[in-house]
Amino acid sequence: MEIKESEGILFLRCRRNINLKSYDFMGSKKLYIIYGRINELHSLINKHIDDIISFHIEEKALNPRYPLYQYGKTNARIEYGAIIRNDVVIEDGAIILMGAIINKGAIIKDGAMIDMGAVIGSSACIGKRVHIGANAVISGVMEPYSNKGVIIEDDAFIGANAVILEGIRIGKNAIVGAGAIVTKDVGENDVIIGNPGKKVKTRDEVKKNVSINMDLRR
Repeated sequence: MEIKESEGILFLRCRRNINLKSYDFMGSKKLYIIYGRINELHSLINKHIDDIISFHIEEKALNPRYPLYQYGKTNARIEYGAIIRNDVVIEDGAIILMGAIINKGAIIKDGAMIDMGAVIGSSACIGKRVHIGANAVISGVMEPYSNKGVIIEDDAFIGANAVILEGIRIGKNAIVGAGAIVTKDVGENDVIIGNPGKKVKTRDEVKKNVSINMDLRR
């Protein structure tokens, strides 16, 4: 089995300055924060053990397969506690709330909101002004394998705790009710509820307000 390298942060207090030119670090004058592979950080400690007053290693992940998203790539709003893998596209104006998880290859378009605890699987495409409700699951393509990702078209509304299975397409302005399990494609303006999800009406027939709040997206 392939063993992948773990990464972490070393907080270091030393008796004297040490040479860290080959490391990614911040600090000087005997106080350092060093980022790198765990085995390299331990080697650094062993090499300078006589110069070290105290240290602490914080492991960021154990044998991670993919790095995390670099927030500087977008002007979207990403709240504390969201977990986003690299190779994700997040357009300006999107909102990612606390505890949301977004896997690699996903696309989150302008004005889309990913609510608290929602999971966006690999290669899913979330359209403009889409709302993904709290704890909803949008399945990915990795496991079980699918040759196409979920597509949720513009202005669709996915209720809390809903599950969209792999490869499904949700049409524009569609509504998926809270807790629904969607196992087949959904047409434009369709309203889906239940397990398995079934069409019960169209969006024009829905009396409850499901419009998005654009003030939250400014």
